[in-house]
Amino acid sequence: SLPHRTYIHAARDKMDDTHDSMWAVRSQTHKYILNLMPERAYCQLNKYKERSYPVLALLNVMNLKGELNPAQSLFMASTKPKVELYDLRNDPYEIHNLAGDSAHAEIEAELRAELDRWRAQILDQGVSEEFRSGGWPADYPTRTLAEWEAHLKQWQAKVMRPLPEKKD
Repeated sequence: SLPHRTYIHAARDKMDDTHDSMWAVRSQTHKYILNLMPERAYCQLNKYKERSYPVLALLNVMNLKGELNPAQSLFMASTKPKVELYDLRNDPYEIHNLAGDSAHAEIEAELRAELDRWRAQILDQGVSEEFRSGGWPADYPTRTLAEWEAHLKQWQAKVMRPLPEKKD
C-alpha cells in the first residue's frame, strides 16, 4: 500500500526537440499549472507527432477552418495562460481556468505555495535562455491550411476509413 499523499506533482519540459516548461500540482479536488513559457502553444511542432498522430492533422484543419468549438479551440491556441487553475470536481476536462478568480484565491495560493516548495526541493532552475531559444520553432500553426489538408488526405487514405452505413 502506498502512503497517502496530499498532492501530486508533474512537469513538462522537452519532448523530442519541442521545448516547453509547464509545472503542475494537483490535490484531490484542484489542479494548478504554471506555464513558464506561456508564449508557446500547447500544440507545438513535434515531428514525431505530425508523422504519427492522424487526429493532429484533423484538429489542425478544423482549427484553421474555424470548425472547433470554444473548448476544443483552447488546445489549439497560439499561446497559453501563465497560470491555470481547475476545479476537477466541477470541471474534470479542465476547460474553465479559474486562475485569478477571487472566489478561488485561497486554493490558488495554497497550490502555488506547494508548487514553489516542490520546485525548491528538486532544485528547479527555471527556464534558461539557451533552453528557451533551442529546439524546433515554436510558431503556431506549424503548416498552412493547404499543407494540413494535404497531410490529412494522406492519413485518410491509410487509417480514416468511413464508418459503414447503418442498416435499418
